[in-house]
Amino acid sequence: MTEVVKIYQLVENLSLEVVYGDEESLNRTIKT
Repeated sequence: MTEVVKIYQLVENLSLEVVYGDEESLNRTIKT
């Protein structure tokens, strides 16, 4: 269940980064 939450949060973060188009932040999100 914890992993599902992590994945959901990661996808949510990626969606936000795509909306704002912040590549630096996007790269940071992927590495985490």
